[in-house]
This record gives sequence, C-alpha cells and structure tokens, in this order.
Amino acid sequence: MTATVEQIRQNHNHIVTRRRMEDAAGLPARMADAESAISEATRRINSLEAIVSAQRKHIDFLLDSMTRTRGKIQALEFKVEAVQQGADAVEAPEYRRVNDIVSDVLKGFPGIGWADIISPRTTKHLRQPRYLCMYEVHMQRPDLSYPQIGRIFHRDHSSVLWAVKKIREAKESA
Repeated sequence: MTATVEQIRQNHNHIVTRRRMEDAAGLPARMADAESAISEATRRINSLEAIVSAQRKHIDFLLDSMTRTRGKIQALEFKVEAVQQGADAVEAPEYRRVNDIVSDVLKGFPGIGWADIISPRTTKHLRQPRYLCMYEVHMQRPDLSYPQIGRIFHRDHSSVLWAVKKIREAKESA
C-alpha cells in the first residue's frame, strides 16, 4: 500500500510535534541542571577568590618579613665587618628618628601636623598623609615591627599593614 503525500506530511507533522513536546517537557529539567551547574561554578569561583585573597595576605606578610629581615641582616653585616676590621665597639647603623621621617613626609601636606596623623579621625584628607607616614617609617626603620609602628601612630598593627599595602600598590601602579 502506497502512502499518499498528504499522509506522509501528516505523519511528519505528528513526529515533529511530538519531538517539540518532548523537548519542551525536558526544558525545565535542563534549565534546572544549568542553574545547578551555574550555582556550583559560582561557589567554586567564590572559594577560589577566598583562597587567592588569603594567599595575597600571606605574600604581603612574607614581603614585609623579608624587608624586616633585610634590615636585621644589614645590621649584622655591619657588626661582622666592624669585628673583622678589629673595631672595639660594634654598633648597628643609626636609623632616622620617627619624628624626622614623619616631619619630612608632612612637608608635602601643608596644614596637617602630628596631632592630625595620630588623631582617631578617619577623614579622607588625612588618609593619604597618614598612610604615607606609616609607609615611610616602615621602610626607613626596619628595626620596628608593625605593632611598634602601630603604637607610634595610635593604631593597630593591621592598620599599618593596610597603609603599607596601599602605598606599595600605588607606587607599583604609578
């Protein structure tokens, strides 16, 4: 028995309609799978971002520890050199006073003094000079730890870490 063109067309339309209905029925399941995959990917990205952030903190800590260690090594090298040369009194090199360092930094910020730098105020116009003071003290006085610098500026050691990080980033991007 031969099928007419009309019968073939109807059969084809029936098959296409059934496939469209099956596809439409499976669409919510596929969307749910896609949403689940997106949710999992977002969770993984957030987890990786947290890991990267933690690693950045470790790197910053290590860089700052290296700076401190470098200062201590320089002081020891000076002592060794003095002993090798037969010096009687061995003294480490003298570092600049914190007051002198801060005074030099504040020359670039007229109207801002030591009282402003150590005040509890956190206004925007004090942020840059305060950060720069902390950074310069950190760089020029490798014998001082973050907690010691923090006490000088009436701040926590983490504030000093933040200031050093921000100034370092600004200098690197400039």
